[in-house]
Amino acid sequence: IYPAYILTNYLADGVVIARAGGGNLGRRMGLSALSATLMTAWDVPMDPQMVMYGHWVWHVKGDFFGIPVQNYIGWLVTTGVIYIIYRQIESRWSPRPLGDVPTGFARMPIYLYTLLAGGYVLGYVLLHQPALALTAFFAMGTPCLIAWLRAESPQA
Repeated sequence: IYPAYILTNYLADGVVIARAGGGNLGRRMGLSALSATLMTAWDVPMDPQMVMYGHWVWHVKGDFFGIPVQNYIGWLVTTGVIYIIYRQIESRWSPRPLGDVPTGFARMPIYLYTLLAGGYVLGYVLLHQPALALTAFFAMGTPCLIAWLRAESPQA
């Protein structure tokens, strides 16, 4: 959950720590929705792999590589609620670093999300699953690219 939260902060503001006060309720809801979408985007390439290797079994087969759409709706709703609660708490008690945060350390969640995305893409290429490789590339890779561009911009 943490990498998607940080990625959202980079996408929205180009920084690792959320804006002081968290903005108005609409902004917090929007940030929570984006974080939940990023968590679900992480689940999109992971679930087919888990089904492929027999780690997860669905009683009702879905259209997306055997995964039912309810799974992804569940991810959106569950993580959305968690992020809304956290952002509400954060708006009253703004997080702040104890000192200077080294740039490399602050970007570790982006490194992690990028490595996961790359791992799924490479893994599916090696498994001769081009549709899943492309899905992983666009679902996880696109937000990574935007976050990296925001992190490298002068105002970040």
